[in-house]
Amino acid sequence: MGYPPVLLAQPNPSHYTIAAMLRTKYARNIITQNVDGLHLKALSLELDEEDPRVLQLHGSLHVSE
Repeated sequence: MGYPPVLLAQPNPSHYTIAAMLRTKYARNIITQNVDGLHLKALSLELDEEDPRVLQLHGSLHVSE
């Protein structure tokens, strides 16, 4: 458990579908309970980047501070 498994996790088809919906404006925003940053990875963002369209409700484990 902890940061390393989260860092190595990869988006699945659902993450990429949601990312496509954000890019094509089918969805304006998403609220996620995930703490792994996979929605940001699917959007091809670096994990330290933020996207105002993605609200991570429970915070994020993918950021090491």
